[in-house]
Order: sequence, then structure tokens, then C-alpha cells
Amino acid sequence: MTAHREQYAVATARAVAHLRVLAEYCLPLVTTGGRVLAPKGALPETELAEAQTAIHRLGGQLLAVEPVQLPGLAQRTLVVLKKTGATPADYPRRPGVPDRRPL
Repeated sequence: MTAHREQYAVATARAVAHLRVLAEYCLPLVTTGGRVLAPKGALPETELAEAQTAIHRLGGQLLAVEPVQLPGLAQRTLVVLKKTGATPADYPRRPGVPDRRPL
């Protein structure tokens, strides 16, 4: 992870975790000013509310929530986070810890 820390303009992951966990895994990889693209279901409001503290602590901010319609699939949403500052060196925590004890 150290070799990849703050090395990328964009990070994304597909259906791997709740947004607060996904932010902990992705934001450390993105440079300041970069983006995290998080595909979510049709109604991400609960996840967004739960993730606000984590996003802020990890050096990010919510930039956009965009509805997406893909052919043959139900409505989806793309959550876009912007990296506004450095992620503290304590993050991400060891694999599995963010799932068991989310921020």
C-alpha cells in the first residue's frame, strides 16, 4: 500500500463495501485534488449520511451524487468524492478492520 499511497488521480471500486469503508480503502490512494468514484444503488442516502465522518477524517469531501441508468439494469448512483487534503498515516487500517469497526 505504501508504494501506491497518494499516487492516483482516480480510484474506483465496484460493490465491495459500504461507502465509509470504501472511502478508507480508496482515499489514501488518491492524490490531493483527485477523485474516488463509488458506484452505489439507487438510494445511497443512508450510506452517505453514515460516511460523512469517515470521508472528512480521511481528507475527502462529497463532490457529487449522480443518477446513472445502465441498459438492462436497475437505477444506480455514482458517488464522487474529492480528495481535499492528505489522509492521516494511520489509514487505511489493516485489512478487515474497517469492516469490523467502520469510522
